Amino acid sequence: MKIKYISYSQNAKKIANELKTEFGGEIFDKNLMDSREFLEKNWQSADAFVFISATGIAVRLISKFLESKAKDPAIIVIDNSCRFVISLLSGHLGGANELAKRLAKFLNAQAVITTASDALGVEAVDMYAKRNDLYIEDLNSLTKVTAAIVDNKKIAIIGDGPKINYKNVNYLKDLSLLSDEEAAIIVSANLNLEKPDIPYAILRPKIYNLGLGCKRNTDESKFINFLKQTLEKYNISINSIRKIASIDLKSDERAILEIGKCLNLEIEFFTAKELSEVKGDFKKSEFVKKTVGTPAVSTPAALKLGDELIVDKETKDGMTISITKLNFYEEN
Repeated sequence: MKIKYISYSQNAKKIANELKTEFGGEIFDKNLMDSREFLEKNWQSADAFVFISATGIAVRLISKFLESKAKDPAIIVIDNSCRFVISLLSGHLGGANELAKRLAKFLNAQAVITTASDALGVEAVDMYAKRNDLYIEDLNSLTKVTAAIVDNKKIAIIGDGPKINYKNVNYLKDLSLLSDEEAAIIVSANLNLEKPDIPYAILRPKIYNLGLGCKRNTDESKFINFLKQTLEKYNISINSIRKIASIDLKSDERAILEIGKCLNLEIEFFTAKELSEVKGDFKKSEFVKKTVGTPAVSTPAALKLGDELIVDKETKDGMTISITKLNFYEEN
């Protein structure tokens, strides 16, 4: 984690130095006015801010920068006597709870965790999603589902969901099996889902991979629209895409790079030799082989990333999309 320590006294600076030596990071130890500027410059890039100060100072300084639980960094406060390590903000998704425990253990201090699920020793939905690399479709949907867990109500995991650290749960294959559950977590990559009439949250497993190819100077928006149409055709949520790949000859192709940017995913590029060595029963072309050195691009690129070939090749105006699937959730 990229940690920034903020201190206002000699003793606080000493604590910050000890933490920096053990956990890495950067120390800032100037006045309050400069702290606001420091926060503004580093808010987007830091994973965590550790204040060695009064809680009130931290609250006043961070208030103007807060956006949402999906974006805010972890905020931790350590008192100047080093008795308490308080997870103040972004306890789950931001990792403040876990970091507070690690810092407290190192300092021989008391970690203060106030999130309800942690206090009761049950797993919150956002932590369940984070632990299993599941994309949360709507953060606002978590409130009622997590409340049901905290209140020890029976919940359902519907679909291909991994196990959750919660005793009062039923694992169901589909909605038709719901009975007396009072909230549901739907784990599915299916784009079009039936919704239950109880509080629910949709979590998308990252199980699909894309192999991409296109002719030179393809329009970015055209390729993105083609991708959306293809995913809709096969009932796949765009939030369930795990990785993207293509041939290294396309490493500077703007349309492919733009898809990576839109999905916030890095693209893996393979050589023609690597792609030509991929075995499988998929469409091959002598023309493509003469042009780029491998009989296919998008399909072997997708197979380099995944287990099961779902879509051999969708083509349109010189654009190609192949889709593979990882099967690591089947054991659940």
